[in-house]
Amino acid sequence: MEWFNQSSFHYTGYQTPKGTIIKEGGFIPKIYFIRQVREDKDGTGKGVIDILNEEIFLPKDYISYFVLGEWNLIEELLFIHFEKNQKPELVKKQSFKINKRSKKRISDFI
Repeated sequence: MEWFNQSSFHYTGYQTPKGTIIKEGGFIPKIYFIRQVREDKDGTGKGVIDILNEEIFLPKDYISYFVLGEWNLIEELLFIHFEKNQKPELVKKQSFKINKRSKKRISDFI
């Protein structure tokens, strides 16, 4: 199969980008979510997003805006970011555990 890849690279003129070597063990599995913040149904005035059927509460100032959720699977932490003035701003950081039944199936990966 390697000969096919090399032939394809030669045919298309593809060159591997310089400086993109990934060190072994440097990969951190993460999952990203884009969510629009909505008002809480209970009328508390808080903002809320839904990630994997879990409600994450945010300040009401973010209602109607979009946020980026970053789930670090190694640390089992969820980071919620908002872009302000073209720079990411951390809105919230919280523990976000992997379901134990799921973790057994992906234990080789993590």
